[in-house]
Amino acid sequence: MNKRAIRDIIDQEAAARTLRQPLSAMWRDVVNFVAPAESYAWEDVADGKRPDIVDDSAAHAIDVLVGALDDMLFGDKPYEIVPRFDDAPAELIDWCADASVVMSKAINHPLAAFVAARHQALHSVTTIGTCVMQVTERPGEHLLFVPVSIGRVSIAESASGVVDTFFIRTKMSAAQMADEYGADKLGSSAATALKSTDRWAVRFNVLIACMPRAEASRLQGVGSTSMPFASYHIDIDSEGGTLLRESGYEECPFIGARWRRLEGLPYGWSNVMTSIHDVKRLNNMKRTNLRAAHASVDPAVMLPYGIWKNTLDRTPGAVNQYDPQEAPRGVNIQQFPSGAALPIAIEMEDATRDQLRSVFAYHSIVVPPTPQMTATEYAGRQRELARLLHHAWAMIQTELAEPVGRRAYAILARRGVFAPMPAGLSDADVKVEFKSPLKRAAEMNEADSVLRVMQAVGAMAQFDPSIIKIVSPDAAVRIIRKGYGAPPEMLLSQQEFAKVRAADQQAAQAQQMMAALQQGGEAAQSIGEGLQAVRGET
Repeated sequence: MNKRAIRDIIDQEAAARTLRQPLSAMWRDVVNFVAPAESYAWEDVADGKRPDIVDDSAAHAIDVLVGALDDMLFGDKPYEIVPRFDDAPAELIDWCADASVVMSKAINHPLAAFVAARHQALHSVTTIGTCVMQVTERPGEHLLFVPVSIGRVSIAESASGVVDTFFIRTKMSAAQMADEYGADKLGSSAATALKSTDRWAVRFNVLIACMPRAEASRLQGVGSTSMPFASYHIDIDSEGGTLLRESGYEECPFIGARWRRLEGLPYGWSNVMTSIHDVKRLNNMKRTNLRAAHASVDPAVMLPYGIWKNTLDRTPGAVNQYDPQEAPRGVNIQQFPSGAALPIAIEMEDATRDQLRSVFAYHSIVVPPTPQMTATEYAGRQRELARLLHHAWAMIQTELAEPVGRRAYAILARRGVFAPMPAGLSDADVKVEFKSPLKRAAEMNEADSVLRVMQAVGAMAQFDPSIIKIVSPDAAVRIIRKGYGAPPEMLLSQQEFAKVRAADQQAAQAQQMMAALQQGGEAAQSIGEGLQAVRGET
């Protein structure tokens, strides 16, 4: 790659970073007041000055919301490998069931860090409105999930609105760069630092760019440089930029998701960003109320001028002496009036906190079911929670959960961890299906509805037996099986069931024919005996 091409990538990253500017001030407040742990990665947002945070209600509500989203979206087995078509052969169904188990173990392996990565991604998307996760390979463990702070990332989206271009900035020492890329790949500044005592101390900016590769570039490349997604690692501190590594991926290893899409910008918008002014106001209100409460229990005092020669000691139990000659009538010490409006201020603070929590569906999440709560009431609360979070749930599922599953399956398939496909079949015959607990619950409700309809039809058949024919028993059984999560191999495929049904029909027809023949033989015998009787009489 020539210097001009490297410069072009650096310019693309600069243009992508420019799109962050309209949101920079908003991000600064969100990071400072709600997500201070994220601030280390926000060089262009967090300036090192931290406000005095005295109320963590918003941060706590976000933690609760993230936990609820994780429960709604993911479970122990969020992904299933299923046939792409309904009428799948039995051997493919069996293969999918086994492959799903293998994939589940790989994703949930402790060293894959999927739980931690998705939790941080959900926290980022609920606060900043955007999250990025890297799905890559771990030598010997196959999968590794890495959350990437949006503070280090600039993104761009395709014409269809899909985030497919990522620019990630990271800092590396000269020694780290030499270990990762080779000493011969370093730029002049890093190469000089590598030979000095600064090889670990001085850190350089490295740009990682991942984007769709142009068709012309794919045709010219060989191996990884001809893959659909290009990857470039560039030392941007060197003159004109130094290419450290060029490679590629079959799928984009970085996956970006938004809470809510913004028109004209690739970044997302969150409820925290909408309510950040309330977050700041609540913090100021609590600070004021704390000062007022302190003043109420430890008020300032007024006393005649000139009585006290030294500083007044206001520690609990302190004794302050005065000269009685200077104050023959005693010392008139009075407290400053304070705290009269404190109850009203606290009420306003609580109202603001309650309003803020409602934005994050806090009250629908934290209230546990009670012994007095009926199943209908609890189900209604869960439906309300799903309604409040449906838009975010749908976006996160589409932009994060589903792409993560497809990327993970592709890596595992290339590593050969699955059993060989049945003869005549390929990866094109299967797909990765995301099964959230919420979706599983919806499928179970659907199965219950089918059972209730079947019961109703059975009761109505007592009056009109022909009504049974309105129901498709095959479809009903498959919906019930899917809803209750029973293994798919318990049912015959549609092709196999069709053969069984055809055999049963043929057997029934043969039995009917035998019965007809038997009846015909008996009739012929009766007619013959009748003719013989007639002839005997004549």
